[in-house]
Amino acid sequence: MPLKRYQVSIAFIMIFLFILTGARPVKRSKKVESPFEKLKREYITYKHTEKEIKEEKLKEFYSKFEDFSERGSEKDKLPSLYFCADVMEKLFETTGNERYLEKALDIYKKISINNNSFGIAARKKLELFNFYKKDKNFTSSEKSQGSESVGSTATQTRLLSIKKESGGNFTKVIIELSNKSAFEYKFLREDPEANKPKRIVVDIHNAVIGEGISQNIPISDEYVDKIRVGQFTKEITRIVIDIMKLESYKVYLLENPVRIIVDVFGEQTKKSAIKVDEKVNQ
Repeated sequence: MPLKRYQVSIAFIMIFLFILTGARPVKRSKKVESPFEKLKREYITYKHTEKEIKEEKLKEFYSKFEDFSERGSEKDKLPSLYFCADVMEKLFETTGNERYLEKALDIYKKISINNNSFGIAARKKLELFNFYKKDKNFTSSEKSQGSESVGSTATQTRLLSIKKESGGNFTKVIIELSNKSAFEYKFLREDPEANKPKRIVVDIHNAVIGEGISQNIPISDEYVDKIRVGQFTKEITRIVIDIMKLESYKVYLLENPVRIIVDVFGEQTKKSAIKVDEKVNQ
């Protein structure tokens, strides 16, 4: 049994050395959240979960991001500037004041010259909002000369109806509009703490809710629970589709008549459908 006695002796020596040197178990240090990352997290949480978005609170976020963009570390300056624009965009959505939109566009223009993810995102934002501005500035005289709007006429868009069709593995939501208008959409994950389900949000610009449209439309099929409709700002109509279950989804525009189509799939049968783990409209 010499080997066993040897192993026991080694174990006692190790214990003795551990006590003698006052050794402590090595703890893994937690990654420290930087002040900018903390601010970004607080803003995103506020933006997506707060029921009543306040103008003054958004201005407070803007001031903090602006401070990071001017006096923060080099790696935080560009992201901070991007979030300055994002806050201005949110202020426009909340108040309908186009001064905020103009400020957001000015910042996005500065960022768009960069060949990185922020530059790409800024160029997409500029494309979307320039599209929106063309919708608003398109006059009847320009139309009579043969010009065509990229999106819609100057007439304010009305939400005419919301219908649904169900198939074996999908639900199709059909949003009928009086005319074309700029729109954007995003997927929001389930938030159990706020008692919010998974949902697809569609924001239609320069639009109002037509007569006879219910604010709550029950669907209650396998994939969609209900559809909620509201006038998010003076010029943005928001449609929220509460999801029961989905694997992927697809949002697209059809004409004659003008319709925004939202397809919710239970199984991924569409190659062009968006998986729920993909980023949409950062």
